[in-house]
Amino acid sequence: MVARPLVLLPGLLCDQVLWRHQIETLTQDDTISAMAERVLDQTPRTFCLAGLSMGGYVAQEIMRKAPEREERLALIDTNARARYGGHLVPLERPYAALAVIRHLLG
Repeated sequence: MVARPLVLLPGLLCDQVLWRHQIETLTQDDTISAMAERVLDQTPRTFCLAGLSMGGYVAQEIMRKAPEREERLALIDTNARARYGGHLVPLERPYAALAVIRHLLG
C-alpha cells in the first residue's frame, strides 16, 4: 500500500509540540483563507487532512477551495460553523461521529 501524505493542523493556542513532525506553523497568516492557501501551496496534489480546533476551520476552508485534493478529512474538536463567516462546509451526516465513536468503543 502506498503511503498517503497527512497534513496536521494545530489548534488555536497550540504550538509545534502538538504535532512534533510539523515543519511549518500557520501563524504567519492572519485569515482562515490565507492559512488554507498556504497549506494548499505546500502540500502534494492529493493528501489526507486532519484539523484540530481552529485547524478544523482551516481544513474546512481547504475542502471548500480544493475538494478534489483531499482524500480523507478528519475534523477534531472543531465546529462546522465558523464564527467569522457562517457555514464553511455543509455536513452530509452530522451524526457520523457518533457511529465512529461507538465503533471504536465497542
